[in-house]
Amino acid sequence: MVKHVIHVSDAEAASDFASLLDRVREGTEIVIEHDAHPVAVVRPLNGDGAFDLLSPQERLKNLQAIRFSAINQADRVQRSLAALNQPLGIDLPAEQWAMVAELSEDDEE
Repeated sequence: MVKHVIHVSDAEAASDFASLLDRVREGTEIVIEHDAHPVAVVRPLNGDGAFDLLSPQERLKNLQAIRFSAINQADRVQRSLAALNQPLGIDLPAEQWAMVAELSEDDEE
């Protein structure tokens, strides 16, 4: 069972990951954040035991539910929009951009 949860920045986690793992071994769940947004969770493998008892298919369903939750979708949309505001540095004529868009749509189908 998880004893308690702590939140750390990604920089802090990178600088002293070994001590974070020690805390995880003691039962602590670690939420790693970047700019105050959670990006990863490190928890004891046998934290509550429930996940460990699931079949691989049930685990996949649980992980997909987390991945495609409204919070994660909103975060992905926010990161995508931020990426759109970055200069691409690619100078293509409009016709070629249209071709790239069409190829992208074909990939999604």
